[in-house]
Amino acid sequence: MRQFINKLLLFSMLFLVFDQIFFIVIQNSSQIQYDKRIDYLVENKIQSEIIILGSSRAARDLIAGQISDSTGISCYNLGFPGSTIEFHNFILKKVIQHNQNLKYIILVIDNPVELLHSESLKFRFDRLYPLSNFSEINNELILRGENHFLSRYLNSMRVRKSNFNWRILPGPNDTIHLCGSMPISHQQKGRKWDSAFISKSYLVNKEIIEKRQAFTGFVKLCETQNIKLFIVSPPNYYKPNLKFESRIQHLVFSQPKRNVIYYLYNQNNPIYSNPAYYYDESHLKINGARIFTSEIGHFITPFISLKSNQNHRGSAFH
Repeated sequence: MRQFINKLLLFSMLFLVFDQIFFIVIQNSSQIQYDKRIDYLVENKIQSEIIILGSSRAARDLIAGQISDSTGISCYNLGFPGSTIEFHNFILKKVIQHNQNLKYIILVIDNPVELLHSESLKFRFDRLYPLSNFSEINNELILRGENHFLSRYLNSMRVRKSNFNWRILPGPNDTIHLCGSMPISHQQKGRKWDSAFISKSYLVNKEIIEKRQAFTGFVKLCETQNIKLFIVSPPNYYKPNLKFESRIQHLVFSQPKRNVIYYLYNQNNPIYSNPAYYYDESHLKINGARIFTSEIGHFITPFISLKSNQNHRGSAFH
């Protein structure tokens, strides 16, 4: 019996030593990522007063450094291309947990697919897998069924195939500025620039329940944390679906006295009908992003400085 116990102890010791090898793999996987924004966030390195959240339209269309210059307070962009409102909600919780200076959130929404099924918008697990060395990230992966609960104790249970991909290089659209924004300097080739037809209808029964809950939860969390929330609908080359805009406003303002400002871009600006300012039909190029960022900076500054805003351009609801 003693011999068996000794062998079991020896095996356990060897296994734990072997398990530490996977810790090195995970650590290395985290360090080689070109996008370090979530690392910076959980390491308490992002302490900006304004945080931009959303998918690629947040990342591409708003330049956080320019907003800092126009408002006089710090701004950082945590928009992630291809991400859903559920992911934005997760990032918001991390921002609240780690950013002691947080006062304002700018949530950039996707007209009209914010709450609908979309093949291009997902919960960005791929941004979290390499960061499982952070216990709070690993716990989120466990919660969402991506990692086994034993991964709390064993490094080997946190590792997946992608952790061994050590040649990850940023794509041509993945340049991240120091302020976290990812504007695009070129135009996508082969665009015909026909004004894409977007249905004027919007079917509430097509909304994904989990997305709607995440959206209303996002708004509620900002409210309970006394964070002023700006919900921004950015320009597309095609005209916006106004029924979608009305639906979002209804979800936001069904509860009175919410500390939320809703802003639809200035549809009268001819710049937003000019393909020279777009990367593709859904994303501004950097010259367009500078113009739209200037518009947003001009709009939010009076609210931040607690002054009335009577002369804004575009549409605001609060």
